[in-house]
Amino acid sequence: MSTASKQEGFVYAGILLSGFGVLTGVLNYSFQLLMGKILSADDFLTFNAIVALALVIGSPLGALQTVATRYVATVASTSGRGTVLQLFRQWAPRFWAAVAGAAIVVAAFCGPLQRWLQLPDIRSTWLLTVIVLANLLLIANNTFLQGMQHFFWLGFIPAANVLLRMACCGLLAGILGYGLSGALIAFAAATMICVLLGASILISLTPQTSRQKPALPTFPYALIPPVTAAMFGLTSMTQIDLVLVNRYFNPEIASQYALAAVLGKAVLYLPTGLVSVILPVVAAGHARQQSGSQQAWQAILATLGLAGGAAVGCSFLGPWFVAQLYGEKYGDAGRLLAFYGPAMVPMGVALVTQVFVVAKGRPLFSWIIAATAICEIGMLNAWHPSLEAVLATIAVFNTGLAILGTILVKLAPNDRTVSTPDEI
Repeated sequence: MSTASKQEGFVYAGILLSGFGVLTGVLNYSFQLLMGKILSADDFLTFNAIVALALVIGSPLGALQTVATRYVATVASTSGRGTVLQLFRQWAPRFWAAVAGAAIVVAAFCGPLQRWLQLPDIRSTWLLTVIVLANLLLIANNTFLQGMQHFFWLGFIPAANVLLRMACCGLLAGILGYGLSGALIAFAAATMICVLLGASILISLTPQTSRQKPALPTFPYALIPPVTAAMFGLTSMTQIDLVLVNRYFNPEIASQYALAAVLGKAVLYLPTGLVSVILPVVAAGHARQQSGSQQAWQAILATLGLAGGAAVGCSFLGPWFVAQLYGEKYGDAGRLLAFYGPAMVPMGVALVTQVFVVAKGRPLFSWIIAATAICEIGMLNAWHPSLEAVLATIAVFNTGLAILGTILVKLAPNDRTVSTPDEI
């Protein structure tokens, strides 16, 4: 395959996943509208609180998923795809054992957990547990799908999951009238269906090999702490501003900023597909002593194009867009959006470069991101004379990370080009 074709395959995979990401976001928004109509106001609030709590409980697994994806991509590159299937079958019982162990713990402490989490009843506690554990199995499947570069299915399954949730919740909570319990049962059932779908896809797409246990590379446990720190840093840098603005500014001003932030962060949705692609592709190439720098530059340029285009739209159309959707009372939000969108573009570049250096097995940038987040939080606490000053601080720190990340990409050895994604 020619270099041009490889480049097109890499960019196409990123755009494909970004497109699925946008579709999934739209479906999630539609799902919220549907649940708002089906459930009572109290049940709707409780439902969203339980789902959000499940996501928060499972969030620490994000770092482990990143490191495990890198490991799966390395195994696939060095030992063959059939070995990955053996690895999946070896790990699957451990995941299910972890699920069973967690269920036993919940059974033993169900009452205290209900009171500590302030859930309405024991049934809600159990359903929260089922959702958390189902998400754990889904994350395990996604790790292998991403590591094996099955990018179409990696994007398709989350979208299908939301569609299944809409159908199941509409049936149980809406048509059959089971309310909050029906909605939670349907949510968990849709996730488990997608778990089984993902496992069957992995098994069907992976070639069989001999039953002899192959020699596997050592799992990179040392990467988990820095990647966890980086995820904490990146999450803080994209979310903490809302907390601080709400603390230091009056509610009317803070609400204007909150709307601008929610809309402006949509800029970061566009490069997420590239981030998902670059991790396994560069990790697989690194295992074959290939650089991957070319893929990193492609992802950086594509991020600047996609996120930059969205930021330009925020700058020129933001005030008009906000006025049309929310009315003149949010006029300041439209003005702030014109600055918030561009401030997120360098964060997109930082995300791409962070994933690149993790794929290369280098932890330094991860620690730098965590330290930068701490410095930004300190700066915003100490100096916040206006919302414009807050946005300026965010833009400066984001740009600093982006520049440092591109320097690290530039310093990476450029031996050969990493191969194109194997599955799109």
